Amino acid sequence: RPDRDAEAVEKEVRAVLATETSGWAAARAAIPQLVGRKAAQARTALRALGIGSSTYRLPVDVATSVGRVVAQSLPRGRLVPVGSSIALGIGKAP
Repeated sequence: RPDRDAEAVEKEVRAVLATETSGWAAARAAIPQLVGRKAAQARTALRALGIGSSTYRLPVDVATSVGRVVAQSLPRGRLVPVGSSIALGIGKAP
Protein backbone atom coordinates (compact mmCIF):
# COMPACT_ATOMS: atom_id res chain seq x y z
CA ARG A 1 0.00 0.00 0.00
CA PRO A 2 1.48 3.34 -1.02
CA ASP A 3 0.14 5.18 2.06
CA ARG A 4 2.06 3.26 4.74
CA ASP A 5 4.10 5.36 7.12
CA ALA A 6 7.86 5.72 6.65
CA GLU A 7 8.64 3.42 9.59
CA ALA A 8 6.67 0.56 8.05
CA VAL A 9 8.42 1.13 4.73
CA GLU A 10 11.84 1.05 6.40
CA LYS A 11 11.02 -2.23 8.15
CA GLU A 12 9.87 -3.76 4.86
CA VAL A 13 13.07 -3.00 2.97
CA ARG A 14 16.14 -4.38 4.73
CA ALA A 15 19.60 -4.85 3.33
CA VAL A 16 20.46 -8.32 2.15
CA LEU A 17 23.98 -9.65 2.60
CA ALA A 18 25.33 -11.75 -0.24
CA THR A 19 28.51 -13.75 0.18
CA GLU A 20 30.82 -13.82 -2.81
CA THR A 21 32.56 -17.05 -3.77
CA SER A 22 35.88 -15.65 -2.53
CA GLY A 23 34.48 -15.66 0.99
CA TRP A 24 34.34 -11.88 1.34
CA ALA A 25 30.97 -10.57 2.41
CA ALA A 26 29.67 -7.80 0.19
CA ALA A 27 26.75 -5.67 1.34
CA ARG A 28 23.93 -5.78 -1.17
CA ALA A 29 20.44 -4.36 -1.04
CA ALA A 30 17.32 -5.53 -2.82
CA ILE A 31 15.52 -2.75 -4.68
CA PRO A 32 11.95 -2.41 -3.35
CA GLN A 33 8.84 -1.69 -5.41
CA LEU A 34 8.65 2.09 -5.27
CA VAL A 35 6.08 2.93 -7.97
CA GLY A 36 2.94 4.30 -6.33
CA ARG A 37 4.68 5.49 -3.16
CA LYS A 38 4.98 9.12 -2.19
CA ALA A 39 8.35 10.53 -3.25
CA ALA A 40 9.45 11.14 0.36
CA GLN A 41 8.52 7.58 1.39
CA ALA A 42 10.53 6.15 -1.52
CA ARG A 43 13.61 8.22 -0.63
CA THR A 44 13.31 7.19 3.05
CA ALA A 45 13.11 3.51 2.07
CA LEU A 46 16.18 3.85 -0.17
CA ARG A 47 18.18 5.68 2.51
CA ALA A 48 17.39 2.87 4.96
CA LEU A 49 19.01 0.48 2.48
CA GLY A 50 22.03 2.69 1.86
CA ILE A 51 20.94 3.44 -1.71
CA GLY A 52 21.02 6.93 -3.18
CA SER A 53 18.43 8.41 -5.49
CA SER A 54 17.99 11.06 -8.09
CA THR A 55 14.63 12.29 -9.33
CA TYR A 56 13.16 13.64 -12.52
CA ARG A 57 9.64 14.88 -13.23
CA LEU A 58 7.14 13.17 -15.52
CA PRO A 59 3.80 14.70 -16.48
CA VAL A 60 0.84 12.54 -15.42
CA ASP A 61 -2.85 12.71 -16.28
CA VAL A 62 -4.11 11.31 -12.97
CA ALA A 63 -4.11 13.81 -10.10
CA THR A 64 -3.45 11.08 -7.51
CA SER A 65 -0.09 10.33 -9.19
CA VAL A 66 1.25 13.85 -8.63
CA GLY A 67 4.10 13.70 -6.12
CA ARG A 68 4.31 9.91 -6.32
CA VAL A 69 6.86 7.64 -7.95
CA VAL A 70 5.62 6.72 -11.43
CA ALA A 71 8.86 5.11 -12.73
CA GLN A 72 12.00 3.56 -11.27
CA SER A 73 15.22 2.81 -13.13
CA LEU A 74 15.88 -0.55 -11.46
CA PRO A 75 13.25 -3.28 -11.01
CA ARG A 76 12.00 -4.60 -7.70
CA GLY A 77 14.18 -7.37 -6.34
CA ARG A 78 17.38 -6.38 -8.16
CA LEU A 79 20.37 -6.79 -5.84
CA VAL A 80 22.74 -3.84 -5.97
CA PRO A 81 25.81 -2.91 -3.93
CA VAL A 82 25.07 -0.64 -0.97
CA GLY A 83 26.02 2.88 -2.07
CA SER A 84 24.43 2.47 -5.50
CA SER A 85 21.89 4.94 -6.83
CA ILE A 86 18.51 4.66 -8.54
CA ALA A 87 16.57 7.20 -10.63
CA LEU A 88 12.96 7.88 -9.70
CA GLY A 89 10.37 9.46 -11.98
CA ILE A 90 8.03 11.63 -9.91
CA GLY A 91 4.60 12.54 -11.25
CA LYS A 92 3.84 16.20 -11.93
CA ALA A 93 0.77 17.98 -13.22
CA PRO A 94 0.86 18.54 -16.99
